[in-house]
Amino acid sequence: MKISDNGKLFILFLFIPIVVFPILFGALNQEFMKRSSPMAEKGILDLSAWDFSDDGIIELNGEWEFYWGQLLSPDDFKHSNYPAMTGYLNVLSDWIGNLDQTQLAAMGSGTYRLLVKNVPSEEVLAIKKSNIRTSSAVFVNGEKIIQDGRPALLENEYLFSNIPRVGFFDLHSSDIEILVQVSNYDYMYGGIVAPLLLGETQDILELSNRRSMVELIIVGIIFTIGWICFLSYFFLFRHKKNKMFMSMAVFCFFHALTNSMYGERTLLFLFPHIPFDAAYKLLQLSLIITIMSLAVFLKQLDKNFIPIKVYHIILGLYALFAVALLLLPLSIYAYLCILVGIIELIIYIGIFIRAVYIYNIVKENEQERTKFGFLACALGVLSLYVVNLAFFSFGLIEDMFFGFMLSLILALKLMVYLAVQLSDLYVKNREISLKLALQEKENIEKEYAFLRSQIKPHFLYNALNTIISYCYSDSHKAGELLRSFSNYLRGSFDFEHSNGLISIEQEMMMVYGYVDIQKARFGDKVEVLFDIDPKLLQCQVPALSIQPLVENAIRHGIIKKEAGGTVQIKISKKSSHIMIQVSDDGIGIHNQRRMQILNHGKGDTGKESLGGVGLYSVQKRLKHSLGSILKIESTEGMGTKVYFEIDESE
Repeated sequence: MKISDNGKLFILFLFIPIVVFPILFGALNQEFMKRSSPMAEKGILDLSAWDFSDDGIIELNGEWEFYWGQLLSPDDFKHSNYPAMTGYLNVLSDWIGNLDQTQLAAMGSGTYRLLVKNVPSEEVLAIKKSNIRTSSAVFVNGEKIIQDGRPALLENEYLFSNIPRVGFFDLHSSDIEILVQVSNYDYMYGGIVAPLLLGETQDILELSNRRSMVELIIVGIIFTIGWICFLSYFFLFRHKKNKMFMSMAVFCFFHALTNSMYGERTLLFLFPHIPFDAAYKLLQLSLIITIMSLAVFLKQLDKNFIPIKVYHIILGLYALFAVALLLLPLSIYAYLCILVGIIELIIYIGIFIRAVYIYNIVKENEQERTKFGFLACALGVLSLYVVNLAFFSFGLIEDMFFGFMLSLILALKLMVYLAVQLSDLYVKNREISLKLALQEKENIEKEYAFLRSQIKPHFLYNALNTIISYCYSDSHKAGELLRSFSNYLRGSFDFEHSNGLISIEQEMMMVYGYVDIQKARFGDKVEVLFDIDPKLLQCQVPALSIQPLVENAIRHGIIKKEAGGTVQIKISKKSSHIMIQVSDDGIGIHNQRRMQILNHGKGDTGKESLGGVGLYSVQKRLKHSLGSILKIESTEGMGTKVYFEIDESE
């Protein structure tokens, strides 16, 4: 993959959006979250110093009251004897581990509670729920405003779901009570792992819409690149046994699908009726297929990049993971996800290190160095993406925003690679086309040499002898024959100056010369009739495309018939086509020989079945020059008709 100067300029310009896009997209959040949010302490968040108009949306971070093993409703806090609190649990975090000497398991249920004091607004407010694993219900001031799945103390009553949602409520006082019921029986970590957002309705909705738009754009770009790769393979590479673009297309499709199920989960936004457990399995399957298609792509890019044993281990291992995903319950597969994630991280970092290593050892090969340099950059971005994904999965970061930015950068790098590959393909095809054009020119010159060589010496001798005999008996006739012979030779030897095409008028000059000599030789045994539309004389035909038909009609149709016969040459217009037809009432051709003439021009002996230039040669040049087909109709003992049609516009 050698990049031209234009390719380097393209990459330089493409580097600008790689830097600018993440900055612009990162500014989306800052527009709505204009300063750091205050932290809740011991279950209370004081907003006396906060103004939604000036400070924007607030993240409800800090210490929440937490009630393990209980799904409490607002009614449980209306009396003086509150339920026993397990302790204060920090949001943002999962609930696994110890909390005030109480062991919290990954699977189970709990209730979060937060009191927000001095809320500075009289507008309708909204709460945005992003990531609570793995079912939740949110209550504000005694009213349920968000239901995602169905939290339950018993696993068989619980419904799995984790989709970003927005709830709205009227503010009747300056204090609000927020209660969040959470259950998890399917994921390795449960709890509120991304903070709830509180703000004015318009700000919350605009933030949700913009995040969805950004994620949809990124997913759309990656999917589009995959579609371009698929079309490139199908139309450009399929017949070259180059399947690299197909594996690249599969990688892009499933990487786009993976991204569509993180963040705002655009896939579920576009297809809201997909059950969340099915969507979750599809997400995990997409991750598996993504790494398998990447391994196949790297193997096709360079067969020595991944050792063959490692390659088969990766494909076999992830095939087993796919089978486990499809057969095992999610609650069991959730624990297997830890192993899958660790192996995935090792593989991505390993192939990145491998690309960097190869890049450093191929210093003398500029093309290979460029290829592996690009590959190292792309795999580096992909490795960072997988690290970000691992941090998100383990609850160490609250969202996949950085991962989306990395996906965008990866998509742009893939665009560069695709552009360079297609540019190289265009250059190679152009070089091949030039070589083919030169070869075609050489072939035409050889064809002309062949055509000239087909003028049989015995014809020249017979023609000259006929002219000489007339010199003694009829000098005027001898002069006319000499002129006809000259016209025949001039047409036979000078046609290469016309790129293989000449006018019907020029072609007929050769025909007239040939016919005059043959009639002089054979007398009344040969009769030739002409029916030619004079308006068609300037139309172009391949050189020596009519004269050989006449020659074969006379030599192999009429002369071999004891009584002789008639040859008719007819050139007429038929609709938008020109019909050129040579017919005779000679001995005819049997069907097997007719097929041999058109298919390969040779008989059973391997020699040309017809004298002169041969009809097969005429057919080959007609097809090459004008796309026309020579047709033969013949009946033994009754004659033969040979004809072809050409488009008048040609």
